[in-house]
Amino acid sequence: MANQYQETFIANIKKQHEYLEQKQYEDFKEMYRWLHTIKGTGATLGLGQVAETAEEAMWRLNAGTPAETRSAYAEKIMNMLEEGERADKFTISYYALEEESSFVLLGHTSLHVLYEVKEQLEALGHHVLLASDRRKLVEKIEEYHPEMILLSEALAMRGRRTIIKRIKDAARDELLPVVVFCNGGIDTERADQFYKDGAAFVIKPPYSTMEMVQVIHRHLEWQAPMKEALTVDELTGAYNRKMLEMEESRLWAEFKRSGKPFSIALTDLDHFKQINDSYGHEEGDQVLKWFVSHMLSRKRPSDHLIRLGGDEFLFIFQQTFAEETEKIMKRLQQSFAEFVSARRLPYRLGFTAGMSTATTVHASLQELINEADAAMLEAKGSGRNAVVSYSGETTMDLPYINVFIIDDDEAMASFVADQFHQLNVARYRVRTTYFSSGEAFFEKENYERGQRYFVVLDVTMPGMDGFAVLEKLRGKYPSSNMIVLMLTGNRNEEDIVHALELGADDYLMKPFRKEELVARAKRLIQRVL
Repeated sequence: MANQYQETFIANIKKQHEYLEQKQYEDFKEMYRWLHTIKGTGATLGLGQVAETAEEAMWRLNAGTPAETRSAYAEKIMNMLEEGERADKFTISYYALEEESSFVLLGHTSLHVLYEVKEQLEALGHHVLLASDRRKLVEKIEEYHPEMILLSEALAMRGRRTIIKRIKDAARDELLPVVVFCNGGIDTERADQFYKDGAAFVIKPPYSTMEMVQVIHRHLEWQAPMKEALTVDELTGAYNRKMLEMEESRLWAEFKRSGKPFSIALTDLDHFKQINDSYGHEEGDQVLKWFVSHMLSRKRPSDHLIRLGGDEFLFIFQQTFAEETEKIMKRLQQSFAEFVSARRLPYRLGFTAGMSTATTVHASLQELINEADAAMLEAKGSGRNAVVSYSGETTMDLPYINVFIIDDDEAMASFVADQFHQLNVARYRVRTTYFSSGEAFFEKENYERGQRYFVVLDVTMPGMDGFAVLEKLRGKYPSSNMIVLMLTGNRNEEDIVHALELGADDYLMKPFRKEELVARAKRLIQRVL
């Protein structure tokens, strides 16, 4: 039996077909849009053969094709839908989508290179965002914190100066690799300037796109262990103070810009000095390793554990309010107590934690650490092995991510909405609203200051198309708290780049797997909102 999305989709296709029949297939613009919907949505919902037939019709038909030929293709598609429903053959199958390994920001003035490099890098598992000018490049660096920046020479060079230093300042990450690749010949003086300003390497022609993509892919693979070697404590495997310096500037700037909440917890191992004195430093080192190993295996992937020195550690809980932080720390404390009990150690071992949550009254991360330190002293005074929040903390309900789906195809919109309903994003609640057109969206004010938004926008719609809606969105609302993901079944490179120039954050080609939509949305949300 066809599933609920297919049933809705087929009903809409039949209704639109009735209109085409009434017009005797003379309205080619409407027929092309009908075929485009079948091609993109049909394939996504599991109607592969029907979608292929629609795509074939799109290639073969044009405004000059006789109505009889158009009618023949339409009838063929409708017969396939009728036969499929009766034969009960429609099923949807998906393959698991691997997590994207890295975020890469690609800035280039060539439409062809933008499109081709993105396709090849994403095939290797990286998530690539595009920027076609310097302003959008810097904006996306500040919003997405990519693992690598790829720049064409045309964007990297402004007169006799480069923008590499500006990029590194915007990223607030001195370890961020910036790669410059050139379209034509490059003299030694310009190449030296790129390296002097901080480029990781300069790719000079002649090269193939495939060769360039493989070089970038290998560098991203090597980058992770290199960065880890500089930022990870050698004894325990926790992050070190170098990582804290890097994370502090990024985290605090992001909080001041967008108000994203975060909390910290300062911890001390109880009676650690006695363990060192009575059982030796080797045993003390082993205790530190046990603690870190256990915490790393129990903490959330987005949270950081940093060794400040000795037995003092700092947890950073991103996008987390005070009440949730306290629950997490008590859960970790209980789990560690069970771990210690199972080892039957000849000494007592636990930890004490003090916590603080960022608010608009704080001026720096150090203020939070001072508050957490005061709370930890209070916890120690109450008998150790305790968790105490700083008395000046504030609590709030988890914020919403408002998902706006703007698409004239009700079946596709329903399918997308259900994927977002099932989306599990830590520290957020998700609510979706559907709009059947751009005009319907702008009929009333749907934007509220301080809220967070994820807009899924279809390119092909009657009336206001996706480009018109996008242009009005970006002109009317700030982009810092609104992600726009475009859906399109058209592989026209100029259309895709046009969407990016208008301010789309990313695009997804139809047909797509639901896992692909979920993974892409989750990654964008975690990076920006």
